[in-house]
Amino acid sequence: MDRRAAWNAIASTQMLARIKKNILKQTLFILTIVLFTTADSIACSCGGLDPISKSDYESAGEVFIGRVIKVEEDKDNWRKAVTFEIIDELKTIEQKTEITIWTALDGAACGLSVKEGDKWYIFAYRNDDKELVAGLCGRSVNLDKKFRIKDYGLKYAYLEKRAWKKDLKRYKKEKRFMRIKGRELGQNRQQLSYQIHARVALHRNAPWKRSVSGSFR
Repeated sequence: MDRRAAWNAIASTQMLARIKKNILKQTLFILTIVLFTTADSIACSCGGLDPISKSDYESAGEVFIGRVIKVEEDKDNWRKAVTFEIIDELKTIEQKTEITIWTALDGAACGLSVKEGDKWYIFAYRNDDKELVAGLCGRSVNLDKKFRIKDYGLKYAYLEKRAWKKDLKRYKKEKRFMRIKGRELGQNRQQLSYQIHARVALHRNAPWKRSVSGSFR
């Protein structure tokens, strides 16, 4: 009986040790995520994005693919100006080679984490001051994002990369959508131009514009 009790005590001790070990592993995993989570993820909470719509396209100020060439911080107003060299304009307001947008100074305030040389898909809106603005909770995507283990930790880098791949897939769909809407808008403008020219020509050739001899006045 004493031997059985001893074995039971040993088994209970081993089971307790395994449970403690598993708890320790889970705790370390959670701590790793917390330690390596960027400020963007900790302090900036965003809701999900709905599929892009016609109203999204119409309300956008500028939509383009560009490369960061300059970042200027405005710490007094906790924001920064980011200038992009335009690679491809997806919603053309007017032809440009560079566009400057404003975003919050850091990721904690939902600002874009940009650095010179990075390639971005930017979906910007105009604020009340007519400035172009974009942030982490919008549709913009860093197309050159890197997932280094030393920055994120192994498991969190994997999770971040999965989320980024979803954003990349969304970007490709939105890019196709923009192309289609751009063509439709171009066709509508062309049709409107034809209608205007046709009305002008009709007005010029109207019967009341002719003199008694039949010649135009």
